[in-house]
Amino acid sequence: MTRTRFLAFLGMWIAVLGGSLAAQAPASGLTLTGKDVRVVPQDDGLHLIIRQIPGLASVMLTEAFELPDHKLATYSWRAPKPNDVNGAEKRLLNGKPLPSPNLFLISSTVISDPYFGPSFEVLVPPVMEYGSKDLPNSRYGQVDVTATLARGEKVWFSIRTFAKPYQDYTGAYKDNAFEFSTIVVTQALPLDGSYYVKGNEDLFRRLGTIFKARDAADGVKFLKTQFQDNVDLVVCLDLTKSMGKDLAALKTDLLPNLTDTMAGLHNFRLGLVEYRDYGETLVTKPFALSPDPKTLIREVSAAEALGGGDIPEAVIEAFDAGLGLFGAESKEGVRRVLVIFGDAPQHDSPRGKVKESEVVTRAAALGVEVRPVLLPVTPF
Repeated sequence: MTRTRFLAFLGMWIAVLGGSLAAQAPASGLTLTGKDVRVVPQDDGLHLIIRQIPGLASVMLTEAFELPDHKLATYSWRAPKPNDVNGAEKRLLNGKPLPSPNLFLISSTVISDPYFGPSFEVLVPPVMEYGSKDLPNSRYGQVDVTATLARGEKVWFSIRTFAKPYQDYTGAYKDNAFEFSTIVVTQALPLDGSYYVKGNEDLFRRLGTIFKARDAADGVKFLKTQFQDNVDLVVCLDLTKSMGKDLAALKTDLLPNLTDTMAGLHNFRLGLVEYRDYGETLVTKPFALSPDPKTLIREVSAAEALGGGDIPEAVIEAFDAGLGLFGAESKEGVRRVLVIFGDAPQHDSPRGKVKESEVVTRAAALGVEVRPVLLPVTPF
């Protein structure tokens, strides 16, 4: 049996046991299941979200074929360089802090995840390292996670859970084996009433007063109510794959009569921001406010619902681009309205340079009314 086949077999064996080779009692309280982990693919790697189950204080990613009594630093996966998610994390070994900045794939920082609640986030880079280049007689290597998964091959790993923060081995700890390809797939997140992904409404509500549409046609009907005299209206349009039916409704229910509708309005202008998500060819694409709808009609008519993958989208970047269309000073007597038209909210934590708190504050300063339209999740 080759070393590669042996390691794959051993990884599968550990997964079957579910990490039952627990290190110290009461490590059974540190057991993770497939329902406690999810992956958010981004352009900087795979963001692994781990639910904070009772008794869990920190996590570390290790090689799946290492036995749980191995505590050396070389047995944990590392990033080639520090990252913004985990680079500032602290790790203890033999009671002493390891040098910073941190390269280990670890977390003792609890975040608020919209689906899991209190959780840990670990950024798995496209290429992970293991072992050591410097220690004599030490093994060393790299795993190209992105390329391996693209080839349809498996990447085994363990989430070592700790009862104490900073991966402190003086408390209980336990290995939980997983395989990335089983959790990187587009995930079926829990729905609220079979229409809306749980947590989406709370995230959208942070941006403005939401309208919860019953279906695509209901969403378009609400959008039409914003076409009034003395209004500057910017529509931020989600163009990810799940928006297929919603985009079709815009094309059939809004565009045919849009020219006549706007011709009958006094002092009305319309702007557009198309958006998808980070890592896409199209993240945001703004079109200036205009009393003439021909640009919007042309763009929406040609638009396609593509990309995405995970649930949240680059809503904050679209919001920011939309605010930029209004200008610094408003016209007297003219309302400013920004409608976010999508079925998925913003990422709960920043993924780009724009922060949610900053755009919300800027919208208030500019006097812009923000109306997110929460559309039902539809199959694609």
